[in-house]
Amino acid sequence: MFTFYKSMLNGRPFCTVFNSEEKIDEILLSYSFYLNSDLRMSPKSIPSYIKDLHIFLEFLHEEKYLREFFNNPLFFTKVTSYHINQFLFALKNKGYKDSTLRSCDARLRHFFKWLYSFKSEVKINIERHPYADGRYKTPNPNRSHKKFIMANELIDFINHSFKDERDCVLAHFMFDTGARISEAARVRLSHLVDPNDFPIECEYLPQTIIGSKGRGEVLRVRESLLTRVVANRLWRYWNNCVKPNLSAKELRQSDPLIFRNSIGNPIEPKSITDKYYQKSKSLIKLGIITSTITPHRLRHGSAVSIIRSELGKDLLDKLVIVKKNHGHINIKTTEIYGNASIDVLMRLRDVNKDKEIKTRVQEAENIFNKTDKIKYDGKF
Repeated sequence: MFTFYKSMLNGRPFCTVFNSEEKIDEILLSYSFYLNSDLRMSPKSIPSYIKDLHIFLEFLHEEKYLREFFNNPLFFTKVTSYHINQFLFALKNKGYKDSTLRSCDARLRHFFKWLYSFKSEVKINIERHPYADGRYKTPNPNRSHKKFIMANELIDFINHSFKDERDCVLAHFMFDTGARISEAARVRLSHLVDPNDFPIECEYLPQTIIGSKGRGEVLRVRESLLTRVVANRLWRYWNNCVKPNLSAKELRQSDPLIFRNSIGNPIEPKSITDKYYQKSKSLIKLGIITSTITPHRLRHGSAVSIIRSELGKDLLDKLVIVKKNHGHINIKTTEIYGNASIDVLMRLRDVNKDKEIKTRVQEAENIFNKTDKIKYDGKF
């Protein structure tokens, strides 16, 4: 009945929905232009707003809700809280997670808040606003814990998945700094910190991270903690594996990316995520690991690594370090890492007490010593 359509307008995604007669709802078209022109909106997020409305329309059509208004130019003004609640309930019955339902709820709320505002230029009765009370229709999802990865799990995953230093150093870098895969993909030669610029006593160095998730298309820049071990590993990787494969012209005229794929092109975050997922699926079948691993789990693992380390005098101190290191705007995002179960916290404390790993630097040395694959490299 309805077809989702995506194109580009002024370098940003432009999405809308056609009905069976290849007509576009005028309100939805206006909303699409609004999303496209709102520079606070991330380009990656725009399609999801229209996609949810597309799914919502399909639901209303299948359930025969408001069918007498489908050809009405003001169709969306006929939608009530009842229709939205039924839609979200149907998604829940299909197995959608609470966090996914809340995201869908938030996007529908955004649309109807726009529709019932002066921005839409639609003169309608505010009493029919399905989100007039300002509240979400779904409960706040349980975000009490994050799936993280420990150093020993990372070592097992790397050694059974990768044979060259390119993949190993990327994984180690994300675990050490807490960088997202999209952020690691932006690391250039000029961003690498030179350990020789700091006294040998400095075991932690400031690593520039071109951050993600800024408002609009603005990327936030932060400095994350990088152990001297990983800093040296990055420079060794650059000098032995990346630099020899670049032309003299590339080295003179550009600021080369550090992380590249097997043919020397910039890495694609989605391809790395897919690779991690497929590799971990195979390792689960072999009984080497117990759950799937994604690049983002390395980011969570980095946060837990800081919490269990010598950094900070108490939990609050450690959470502040994680907040700055990971680029969180709100401390509430960081507080999730302090919600680990008592059993987990005791296990982490015992690891330190038994001196298996005393500091993050020793942890980094352990990972490096057990995953070093530089001898296999030399080409992309």
